[in-house]
Amino acid sequence: MSGLAKLFLSQNHLKAIGLVAAEWSYTEMCLEHLIWEMAGLDNQRGYAITTHVPSETRMHILETLADTRLPNDALKKKLKTTVADLRTPRMERNNIVHALWLSSKPNQFLMKDVLKKRKPIPASIKIQAKGKLNITNKPIISKQIQATAVKIGKLVTKMYNLLHEIRADRPQKPC
Repeated sequence: MSGLAKLFLSQNHLKAIGLVAAEWSYTEMCLEHLIWEMAGLDNQRGYAITTHVPSETRMHILETLADTRLPNDALKKKLKTTVADLRTPRMERNNIVHALWLSSKPNQFLMKDVLKKRKPIPASIKIQAKGKLNITNKPIISKQIQATAVKIGKLVTKMYNLLHEIRADRPQKPC
């Protein structure tokens, strides 16, 4: 491993961050497939429309399509609940994947510490500058990051099951 990540992150942290990123990519794909299904789009048209659309916008599109295109109220409610359930893990994912990861003990973390087997718990540094500068420093253990990945993975499974239910509920065209 090369670069700065090896200075600040353990193998467990690197794996957990990568797992969150990978699980979220399946979430994005699921959001797309649900949109395409409800909008009646094939893959080619679907990709042309949703590829560069951010996940929050995809969630709004999906909720709107559910409201206008799903005749089954139970499925409509299930879809809207699932989308609502995505909002917190989406924020957690963004905070994990887009964080600047540094030592939680920056004044004590010197190059000689790299030689030690145990690194201090890394901190997720988040910087916001929207009218006011706000810098937060939050130490996070790898198990917390893995828990987010597991939560996202369970939601992906729930979304795929919902996609299959929506497809099964679709009116069949006469032959």
